[in-house]
Amino acid sequence: MKKYARYYGALGAIFFIFGAITSIMLQGTLKYFGIVEFLVGLFGLAVFTFYFIGEALRTISQKREILFGLVGGLFLLLILIGANVVAHSQFGERKFDTTANKVHSLSSESINLIKNIGANIKIIAFFTKGAQQKPFLDDLAQKYSYQSKKIKFEIIDPDQNPAQVKNYEGAPDEVIVRNEDTKKSMKLTTMTEEALTSAIKRVMSAKTKVVYFLQGHGEGDLEDDKTSQGLYIAKILLENEGYTVRALNLASKTEIPSDANMVAAWGATRALSKAEVDALTRYFERGGDLVVGQNPILAATKDKIVPSGFDPLLERAGLEFKPSILLEQQLQLLRGNVINAKLPITDFGKHQITGSLGAQAVVEIFLAQPVLQKKDFKDNKVTRTILASTSDKSWAESDIASIFITQKPTPKGQLPGPLAIGEAAELTVSDQVKDSLSKTGKLVAYGDASFATNQLIQSGYNRDLFLNSFNYLGGEDGTLSIRPKAWTSSTLEINESQRLVVYFASIFLIPQIIMGLGAIIWIFRRSRV
Repeated sequence: MKKYARYYGALGAIFFIFGAITSIMLQGTLKYFGIVEFLVGLFGLAVFTFYFIGEALRTISQKREILFGLVGGLFLLLILIGANVVAHSQFGERKFDTTANKVHSLSSESINLIKNIGANIKIIAFFTKGAQQKPFLDDLAQKYSYQSKKIKFEIIDPDQNPAQVKNYEGAPDEVIVRNEDTKKSMKLTTMTEEALTSAIKRVMSAKTKVVYFLQGHGEGDLEDDKTSQGLYIAKILLENEGYTVRALNLASKTEIPSDANMVAAWGATRALSKAEVDALTRYFERGGDLVVGQNPILAATKDKIVPSGFDPLLERAGLEFKPSILLEQQLQLLRGNVINAKLPITDFGKHQITGSLGAQAVVEIFLAQPVLQKKDFKDNKVTRTILASTSDKSWAESDIASIFITQKPTPKGQLPGPLAIGEAAELTVSDQVKDSLSKTGKLVAYGDASFATNQLIQSGYNRDLFLNSFNYLGGEDGTLSIRPKAWTSSTLEINESQRLVVYFASIFLIPQIIMGLGAIIWIFRRSRV
């Protein structure tokens, strides 16, 4: 026994210290493991003390470096314990996301919303024990509650607390976002950052704003989720932003509904009547908010562009559609220089709509026409701002037959780029207008509607430009930011017990193994000297 007493002493000291820490800091099975380890360490120290206590004291008294080593080891241990305490404190909750796309962080929109939150928000999840969605939602909700103490998260087991489920009007496997001040609540359909941020925004809003989309001119259907030209995804995204989306047919009644907060004329394939455009123009002059997305309307012969009818409305804002199709010279792999009607837009103006898109933003448009500012327009009550422009390699092709018939378009003699494809105009409403809706009428006009269709709205930053336009019109300037992007998760999801095992191994087990091996090697080498 005496032969191995030094080994018992070295390992006993390690087991004694780590066993004590483990039994204090951990719970459950690992706590009992720590107690056992503590007792084993105590036994090892007892064996060492029995055989070598006198020799050890004499050696320490004669060699100061050993005393300094023990003090240094004790000091290092205190540092490790202090670091562990800090890690479990509020200061230790600070998080750093080093991934290139910040997939483990909240988007700037979410953070801005949370930082300025004025209500107490509660996220209630009705999950049974062991539900697969539980770890993911718990991680997501903690990111929100970390940013603001006004956001609380609670998981309720519907089997154990059926009264709570009834109280919140929930159901098993549902998640409810609730404004504790107004009692307004919303159920999540998907558990993503985008859905949760939108739900918080909606329960915070005092009034749901209504957006009317013109129908009856070949526009994409708001309920069409099958075809590429439908507007179903756009409608869902707007509803997630907190808007109520409705269809409007001005052919039957040429008056804008009184509950309209804004009107969208998006993707007409047939010209609007004069009466309809006059109604939109009056709405704008009274301080109404409008957004127009209009591709060039091609004649059946595909040799010319048919007027869309929006000219009177655009002229009131000092704008015009240039009857042409935007083309661009592009260098493509294996094809060389090609002429394309699908253009990437990377040049954005300084405006509330585009200010948050960032330098890396790309919006994709297809078969678009320029939106130009009328040069001879003079009205000091109107301000105009370019939102987005094509590159200097583009041009506006007015010879439509060269595109669809001869298929030999050329930039020679055409209007060269860069050319605006989006403009924003604000009209100060005259005090003489008795039935004014607001002090300023806003108009956002795009020479392209395809970027918000089912086919393209999820490409690049298309949806961001689209949604930011409506939030600008609706006065939601604080929400003009990038929506959370859907990244494929590359993280390993583990349950609570597995997390504790990993934590124990990294903080307690691995250091013990390293220190134990070091002690054994040191003693073995000294015994051979």
